[in-house]
Amino acid sequence: MPRNLYSLFTGKNILIVDDSDMNNSVIKAILERYGVKVLVALNGADAVRKFTDSENFSISAVLMDITMPVMDGYDAAKKIRALDRPDSASVPIIAVTASVEPCDKSKIFECGMTDFLTKPIVPDALLDMVGRSLK
Repeated sequence: MPRNLYSLFTGKNILIVDDSDMNNSVIKAILERYGVKVLVALNGADAVRKFTDSENFSISAVLMDITMPVMDGYDAAKKIRALDRPDSASVPIIAVTASVEPCDKSKIFECGMTDFLTKPIVPDALLDMVGRSLK
């Protein structure tokens, strides 16, 4: 990874939202190697709660699984976007999903997510996507 992206990642807080411990561990390990501080939520309701409880602008990006128990990623993204706080409209929310059919893509953007990343996670694709979102 180019040096400027490493400096871009260092000290950033990224919220990973996935009900799979394996996915969380993989993404967390990749990001922490570059100085990212990782918060983990196991479902959409937990993600909304963690975002709401955080300081304004302290979460630099959200990596959001789509299919989860309790609250899915679509509803969680909508709820984060609807929060009455200065960063809720601008925080990058990246869908992390195995399904990227055309109808899924439109639904991803309609609910307020800014981009998507496909599973299984490819480290370079993850770093590129997060890096572009943080710029």
